[in-house]
Amino acid sequence: MNNEVKAKSDKNSDVNSDKNSNKNRDLNRDLNRDLNRDINKDINFENIGIIGLGLIGGSIAKALKNSPYTGKIFGLSNSTKTVQKAHAEGVIDNDQNDFHEIVKKCDLIILASPICTYAKILKDIKNHIPPDCLITDVGSVKSSVHATVADILKGSHRFIGGHPMAGSEKSGYEVSKAHLFENAYYFLTVQTEDKEVNAVKEDMTGSNEIIASDNDLHRLWHLVELLGGKPHLISPEAHDHMVARTSHLPHLCAALLVQSLGESKNDLIHFVGGGFRDATRIAAGDPKLWRDILSANKSQILSAMEDLLSNLEKCKAMIMSEDTRGLETFLTESKLVREGIPKHLVDSYDKEYALYIDVKDQPGVIAKVAGLMADNDINIKDIEIIHAREHIPGVLKVGYYTDSALQNAKLLFNHTLFNWSEACNL
Repeated sequence: MNNEVKAKSDKNSDVNSDKNSNKNRDLNRDLNRDLNRDINKDINFENIGIIGLGLIGGSIAKALKNSPYTGKIFGLSNSTKTVQKAHAEGVIDNDQNDFHEIVKKCDLIILASPICTYAKILKDIKNHIPPDCLITDVGSVKSSVHATVADILKGSHRFIGGHPMAGSEKSGYEVSKAHLFENAYYFLTVQTEDKEVNAVKEDMTGSNEIIASDNDLHRLWHLVELLGGKPHLISPEAHDHMVARTSHLPHLCAALLVQSLGESKNDLIHFVGGGFRDATRIAAGDPKLWRDILSANKSQILSAMEDLLSNLEKCKAMIMSEDTRGLETFLTESKLVREGIPKHLVDSYDKEYALYIDVKDQPGVIAKVAGLMADNDINIKDIEIIHAREHIPGVLKVGYYTDSALQNAKLLFNHTLFNWSEACNL
């Protein structure tokens, strides 16, 4: 009898559970529908055209396709094959690469091609852009871009500059990804007299009134959030001053460090240590892209280079005069500033998922590590023997494709005799 009661009770419990589950599912569906409706209402773009389907343009298209955005996504490229590939993958809604016909349909155009192509593209499409269409871009220089757009469009269309602080030393549609902009700063630039916007500040709460009162900016702001980015309002001039010192000059310095190896660089490169590897990683970026960036931000970069040269002269003088106290003070100040970089900031380049494994350099050690990974279904991207190990706590460098694989490897190594250090945290 008790068993029958229990069975009935369990049955009733299952029924109630199913009802509650259905209610929750219906509630979540309604909430998602309302949320999607609100998001699309805030954005209010029905047809988005992306000109350039490389790393950034392709990633925007993929992010939009994976988001609650319900409008059309059009992609244009100098390669018809790229357009057809993106269409075949369901990323964009067009399979034709007709610039004029696509542009006519758009209420937002995103210039995602190299900065040096903007003028030619705008001259070609300007007579086909609908009157109410908003135009933005993704270039890493803003003052010269605003000037170029103003010169060609003569105020016929609204332009708001854009610059996502995300990317990779790799380029092309093949390496684009939907999550590229997640938690990355995405700068939006407008010409304004507002002091809040004309300053480089972490806290931009003072610009809320500007965003709320500017419908175009409001829509673009929410679009950036939909992509996963963190929108940040700034003036073109303040933006270019900032990136010249935090992005453009560092890239130039990385290239200069490589060149400082001199005529013997092909021989010396085999003996470089961890410090050289870390400091020159970004020199692997696309030379043509960086040529255009350095040219477009000429005045700010030259100013930043003057500051760099001044500091080099100071360091040179301290070393020549054996001013060890001054040198230590200089290095200590630099160390403190470097340690103050916020941990939440997203690298503009692909994060490296790698571990340095401290093992004896002996036969069979690579097979042992690789076998350990294989036995636990952890996929390895690459394994490298580090011969120049200055500042590197290990003989082997093991690379992984994803953060989850890296975390699983850490847990596994914690239960072995292998000591490890995470490469990206050195």
